Amino acid sequence: MTGEEIAGPAAPKVLRFVYFISAGFICTAAINKYRELERKSLLKKQQEENLLSESSTNACINFSILPLNVLLNS
Repeated sequence: MTGEEIAGPAAPKVLRFVYFISAGFICTAAINKYRELERKSLLKKQQEENLLSESSTNACINFSILPLNVLLNS
């Protein structure tokens, strides 16, 4: 033998090729879904961090304004 497959019906070769291509599509879809989930997770974390930083900034602003209001009212 010269390393070539023994001649046989073409159906198994075509079927294996179709399986191979199908596996490629399935893997590509899974990778894209994973990337989408990771992207959404990162966006959610960034939004939560922004909300926390905004609330802490607002708290600092409110505390800095409070004594001024107390001084103006007295």
